[in-house]
Amino acid sequence: MYENVKFNFRVYSNFIGRKRSFEEYNQLIKSYDRLNVQKETLTNKLNELHCAHLKESNKSNERYSILKSELVANQKKLNRLENQNTELTKELTITQKKHRTRKKKITRRKRERIF
Repeated sequence: MYENVKFNFRVYSNFIGRKRSFEEYNQLIKSYDRLNVQKETLTNKLNELHCAHLKESNKSNERYSILKSELVANQKKLNRLENQNTELTKELTITQKKHRTRKKKITRRKRERIF
């Protein structure tokens, strides 16, 4: 009698187990489908974020290249202005020397006239 009860219990538990596993199988399929949908939405969001990041990096690269070209242009202008400045200072020193010599000559002539 004990063996029969035990056997019947096993049969019943196996039947319930099969029934439960079939329901769980359906639930797993549903949850798997939900997870696939969530995975697709997350991959789409990730792709959108990646594309946005690439666009921003391209924009920043464009900004960087524009700023770099402006920097190079400004450096060229600065070098040109520095060259002009050195040339003008050279000319100024030359004219100052000429003016000094002229002034000296004039003072000499005045002295000569006085004496």
